[in-house]
Amino acid sequence: MPTSTRIFSDASRWGLLGAIFFAPWAYGATRPWAIDWLCQWLAVVLGFRVVALFLPRGGSRGGVPGLLLGTMGVLLVQGWWMTLNAKALMDPTMAIFGPLQPLAPHLPGAADAALAISWTIRLSLMLGVVLLVAEMAHDSVWRVRIWHALALAGGSIAALGVLQRAAAAETILWEDKAIRGDESYTKSFFATFYYHANAGAFLNLGFPLAIALTLKSFARPTLAWQHGLIVGNAVIYLLAILLNTSRAAQAIGLMLFLAMLIWPARKLLAFAWEKQRRAVLAGAIIVAAAFAATVFGIGLDKQFERWRDTQAQLAGDGLLHTRLLAQQAALTGLPDAGWFGFGPGCFQVMFPFYTGYLGDQISGFWRFLHADYLQTVFEWGRLGAGAWAVVFFGGLIRGLLKERAQRQERSSQNLYLLPACLLALTGVALHALIDFPLQIASIQLYVAVLLGLCWGWGEVTRSSRRRRKSDEPGETPIA
Repeated sequence: MPTSTRIFSDASRWGLLGAIFFAPWAYGATRPWAIDWLCQWLAVVLGFRVVALFLPRGGSRGGVPGLLLGTMGVLLVQGWWMTLNAKALMDPTMAIFGPLQPLAPHLPGAADAALAISWTIRLSLMLGVVLLVAEMAHDSVWRVRIWHALALAGGSIAALGVLQRAAAAETILWEDKAIRGDESYTKSFFATFYYHANAGAFLNLGFPLAIALTLKSFARPTLAWQHGLIVGNAVIYLLAILLNTSRAAQAIGLMLFLAMLIWPARKLLAFAWEKQRRAVLAGAIIVAAAFAATVFGIGLDKQFERWRDTQAQLAGDGLLHTRLLAQQAALTGLPDAGWFGFGPGCFQVMFPFYTGYLGDQISGFWRFLHADYLQTVFEWGRLGAGAWAVVFFGGLIRGLLKERAQRQERSSQNLYLLPACLLALTGVALHALIDFPLQIASIQLYVAVLLGLCWGWGEVTRSSRRRRKSDEPGETPIA
């Protein structure tokens, strides 16, 4: 590859790794300014790749599945058409719609032009990230770099959350409680996220990758300090998930932990147990004792008190009961949403029209539904929701097929990384049933990266084989 082409291509790839670290630290990309910065960052990243495409030998070295390209085309056409054909623009101060002159009045259009264009831009960039990573997934060197970036960036957020809980912080460490002035915020924040469930969903995306790195460090010779850093990172993830007060995130996190032990780790654990049974037992006891002393020393026992309130919240006027009522109200709007929906991001302005029958049983401003799949149908209609399902679940299925086909290959990427990607996506898919993780920009970015790995997973290119000394030198054989 010519030098000029490599410069632009590598700039896009390194820029993506930078975005992986930036997004969670910028308040999880939940604030408007952080979302804008992340979108501008991704636009530059993808712009570098587009420039490389027009330079000599700048085309993709790995084939992107036609199904993915076709489905993305459907989403882009629908999203941008709904945006350009928007019917109205809502005035947020007066809460009234100002009519617009659409391109085709008799064809579907978004309910609010401002929301539609901002969300269409963001989701278009996320689809671009899927394509970029699908190309990178054919290079084993970049697979490993993405693996480390996702696991370590999330681990840094987990460490901040553990530190805040240990210090009994009432706000994010660098914020002033008096300035914030929101009592509900002091009960729900975690790390850089204002809402603990978003933080939990984010941690569950990186947790399987951190465990996968730990398995890799045990399966091959690793320097002591590297081994300690990798193992410590996984332990901090587990601590953070348990200390976070989101019950859904805790349940899913523990499920992912057990799934990693049962799936990719089982042969390694069986091999270690057969060869060094006493050492494994002693190590497990020491780690369990240290872990228990740490978590109870910083108040883990208090976190589980929330589980006792679950039944009460499902009854009466509890929070969970209110969310179920909101989902029922959204269901009444689906016939009006039809095939094309109310437009990307337009849930918040259309939802109030379907809650009147509930009276005072539901109140407040609902930006998200706490049910991602239902909100997707509400905004994108049956056609768009089906296309998004192909992108997400199609990536999962393709990754699972690749894992089965390459299971006998001894590369740690096939043994640990790909199963970790599949489990991470499964975790966020479960969380999306009862919350809105897929509406958060930082989580969208991580999901896009993981989907890109699954869609693009295949044999590594010759160039990547020449660049690496060996895929996994000295790895312990596991039969």
